[in-house]
Amino acid sequence: RPRHPDLHLIVEPSLLHRIPASVTTQLTLIPPDLRVSQVAGRQESLITRSQLSQLGITRGAIERRRADGRLHRVHREVFLTGPPPLTPRGRLVAALLACGPAAVISHASALWLWGLAPLEGPVHVLFTNAGVAARSGVRTCLAVNVAASRRLTDAVLPLIPAGGTVVY
Repeated sequence: RPRHPDLHLIVEPSLLHRIPASVTTQLTLIPPDLRVSQVAGRQESLITRSQLSQLGITRGAIERRRADGRLHRVHREVFLTGPPPLTPRGRLVAALLACGPAAVISHASALWLWGLAPLEGPVHVLFTNAGVAARSGVRTCLAVNVAASRRLTDAVLPLIPAGGTVVY
C-alpha cells in the first residue's frame, strides 16, 4: 500500500521497465490537486467526474473534496474547483461539460458569445446525443446533426456561427 495514497505517478506501463532504478527513486510526484487544477484551469475552473477519475481521484476522494469545500457540484458529474459563483463563461463551459463532447453553445447563449445579446436565463446548448438528460439551468435542444462545418470554437467553447444562431 502506498505511503501517500493521494500521490500518483503516471507512467506508461509498457515503458516502466526502461526507467533505471536510480532515476525512479528521484522522480518528483505531482500531487493530485495540482493535476486537477491543471485540467480545470483550461476549463474555467471546472472538471468532470470522468476527468477526476482519469487523474486517479476516487469516488471517496471526490466526496472528501466536496465535504471540505475544494469541489462544488455545478451539474451532475461537473464540479467547480474554485470558490463559487461561476463566471458567465464558466456557466457555458459547465453546460457543455454536462452535455458531452458533441454539444455546442447555441441560441441566445451563442449570441452572448458573439457580443450580440446579454446572457440571461438558462444556457442554451444544441447536441446530437438523445441520451443527454436535462440539467438545471441548461436549456437543451436535440439536433439530428450538428455538422462539423457549422461548429466554431472560441477557445474552449464550441458554438454555432452567428449567422446560424436562432433566437426564439
